[in-house]
Amino acid sequence: MKPGVDRMFAITRGWDGATGLTPTTTIVPEVDCALSKSDFSSYLAAVKRGLGAVGGGDQATAVVLGPVTFVRFCTYGATGQEDISRFNLLTKILPLYQIATLGVKKVQIHEPAFVLAEDKLLSLFQQAYPSILTGAVGVSIVMVTYFEGIGSEKSWKWRMGLKEISKVSLDFIRGDNLQLLKAAGFPKTKTLGAGLIYSRSIWKMLPEKVEQIWQELIRLGLSDVCIQPAASLQYVPRTMECEEALQKHPAGRVLTFGKEKLAEVQTLAAYFRGDNPKLMSTVP
Repeated sequence: MKPGVDRMFAITRGWDGATGLTPTTTIVPEVDCALSKSDFSSYLAAVKRGLGAVGGGDQATAVVLGPVTFVRFCTYGATGQEDISRFNLLTKILPLYQIATLGVKKVQIHEPAFVLAEDKLLSLFQQAYPSILTGAVGVSIVMVTYFEGIGSEKSWKWRMGLKEISKVSLDFIRGDNLQLLKAAGFPKTKTLGAGLIYSRSIWKMLPEKVEQIWQELIRLGLSDVCIQPAASLQYVPRTMECEEALQKHPAGRVLTFGKEKLAEVQTLAAYFRGDNPKLMSTVP
């Protein structure tokens, strides 16, 4: 098959009896800790362009990869000294996290490293937070993690004590974050971002499962819950609208891409508000 879109789709979906490849991508930074010339100038410039496009910081949310996740998943030249290398690199990059200078009213800090069951990461988190949030007065800080349940209850309890964090987003599709909340609780002063929509698969949500999780959250007496995807929708295609052949296929009835998953969020929100009495009839 000639190079192009058709071959790309054949590789990922399969073709003539051949199984498609597993869509897994891993990006691991390789770091020389002797270097100290990195900066976030290109990112800061992108944020400023975005602010200009949407009309100011009240309409924008900055998304930042957390410093601990960055240093945790780097590869280092010196084997057997990863802990020291992570500490040294974290010390160098923390001044680059200019959260207070972004000019936005809300910042999402993505720290998927929170799902790792590694208590030794707690010292790195304590080194990074709340120091990078200093001066971010009037900025809503959202801590985001996904793809698994929280790995360390000790780290969780420490994080819940950070007054600078106003919202915590968790993945309730994978892992057992529900059990974590039952055991360790959730502060009434924060908003829970309840990730109830599949975000790294193309399948529609299972209404029965989502309903069960929601009822469990209600029983916990949470005061402020936000319905949302379990993770970023960048891991799925944009929309089913252009997939005419796929929509006609039997599988099309159980598939959702990014735009359709946002519609699922709206469907859930309407159901949980009581605007739509039957979740099953809305999501086949």
